[in-house]
Amino acid sequence: MTEDRTVRTSLVLCAMIALLAAAYLARPIIAPVTFALFIVAVVFPLQGALQAPGRYRIVGSRECLLKAAGEVADLRGLALDKV
Repeated sequence: MTEDRTVRTSLVLCAMIALLAAAYLARPIIAPVTFALFIVAVVFPLQGALQAPGRYRIVGSRECLLKAAGEVADLRGLALDKV
């Protein structure tokens, strides 16, 4: 029974190390995908509000674009503070 627990713990530890190594090596891919998902999360609530009946699409598109640009600028500012 102790041997089974030791084997299971060793396998979990090896799997965690492999997962961390894969995440480290995939940084160039994971970072832009994460950023894109964040932008989608920011813009998605605006989409529903801007598609409400009675709003002009051009005005709504402009508002959405300005909001997304502001969020990106804010993130760039936060990133530059850490350098």
